[in-house]
Amino acid sequence: YLPTNSWSPGSISKSFSSEKDALAYIGYKNLRSFALPQKADSISVNATADKKGNICYISLSELYSCADGQINVTAAADLYTESSNIGSYIDMDYPSYEETPDAVSTNELYTTASGDTWQLITTTSHGDDFNDSIDAYRTEDTILYGIHIGYPSNLKESAQAELKKILENGIGQN
Repeated sequence: YLPTNSWSPGSISKSFSSEKDALAYIGYKNLRSFALPQKADSISVNATADKKGNICYISLSELYSCADGQINVTAAADLYTESSNIGSYIDMDYPSYEETPDAVSTNELYTTASGDTWQLITTTSHGDDFNDSIDAYRTEDTILYGIHIGYPSNLKESAQAELKKILENGIGQN
């Protein structure tokens, strides 16, 4: 399924005031919306097309902050078309796969009450220059749904609670 809009080659980025407006812009009917605990601070769409103008990848993301702005939450739905291969994008989209000398990542599965299984990657840093993070994602057909939460190490429990709230509220509930 290709979006109804025509995209020029290369990459474009656009911001919206609501998820509904963003979905209408890209013309993608199969995308489920996120049930986030609070209103997003920003909603954006990024698209990449090949040299012939065939859309390969679209990312719809919503961003908000909680706990006095120290916890940042990004919920994204990444769409892949027949012009791309979802497997080739996974490592690029989720840098927590890349082990670094000053960070350790753990991998686990989480199943919600409704039966959706999400893969969780928690990355703990040992430096002071960047936050710890937890990523959750699951694939539905050619859509990769992801949630990224960045937080200072002292707010780990709050960040985990925020992620659980999002996962239990689910996607596509509206």
